[in-house]
Formats: sequence, C-alpha cells, structure tokens
Amino acid sequence: MSSKLDEACLKDPKIIYYEFRSGLPIFECYKNFCNRMELDSINFIEFEFWFQRFSAGNFDLDYDRSKDPKYRTITDMPVDVFQKICENLGEDYQEDYRFVFRHVCKSFRALADSWIPTFTEISIKSKSDAIIVKFDDEEIEYTDGNRAIKHWNQFPAILEKLNWALKEDAMCSFN
Repeated sequence: MSSKLDEACLKDPKIIYYEFRSGLPIFECYKNFCNRMELDSINFIEFEFWFQRFSAGNFDLDYDRSKDPKYRTITDMPVDVFQKICENLGEDYQEDYRFVFRHVCKSFRALADSWIPTFTEISIKSKSDAIIVKFDDEEIEYTDGNRAIKHWNQFPAILEKLNWALKEDAMCSFN
C-alpha cells in the first residue's frame, strides 16, 4: 500500500519534467514513466497536460489544475449521443464495426455488446492452424497468433456450460 508521500511524488510535475527532458516523443516518455513508477500511477491526460506545457516553454510547476475545466473524452459521452454518431458510419454499421469497437476500449466494448445481433447463422470451422468463425456471409479467421487458438480446446466445455446445443450439420470439429 502506498503512503501519501508516495502518491504525492507520483503526481509531482518535476518527474514529468524529467521525462520531458529526455527529448523522446510524448507517448514514449509516458511509457518510460509508467515503467519507472507504478503502472497507471498518473493517467495519460494528466501526463500530457504537463508535457505540453513544458513543450510550450511554460515551466511553472506551481500551476493549480483544479481551476481548469473538466477534460472530457469520447468515452464520457452519453451512449445515445455516441449511438447517433455511429449511425453516420452507414446502414450496417453494427455488423461492420461490432468487432472493431470491442477492441477499442471497455466503454466501446459495452456499447457494441449492447447491440442486438442481426446475424441469423453462425458457423465455426477448425483447422490445425486457424479457426474460422462465420457470421452469415462474413468470415473472421483467427490464426496462431491470436488468443482464440490457445483457448480452442476449452470451447466444447464453454458451450456445454452455456447449455448451447450444436446442430448435427454444424461445420465444427474439436480436434
């Protein structure tokens, strides 16, 4: 458990200034900072704020950020507003972008998971080096580098746990 002194040191802009002086790009500096300190000890927005101040030549370390307006991100947006934005992606945006959104961040994953699936058929093929999942006419192939292959042997147990029944003519094998 960190002491209050440790927590105060983590948020000290002098440490960010040290990273800034390395001359590396901001994200590299942030990764170095997270490696040296505790992971997620300071969020990227806070780090970026100080880094950009230093980049602009403003080295006042006594600046009080509590008076600044709250910084908002796209994930702070209400779900219905985000849904309206997504509708501009096209008529079949839920089908086309469901899996892309799931890999962006947790809040996008929650949004994509809230969409009611429109596909009517799912098929799964197993090869020695890949798994092919087909949703209606769209195929997604998972190859050796994906986590899906590593966990493929657990798939029958997962289906059984979910009480799913496989159709006899399903294109699925487990060996």
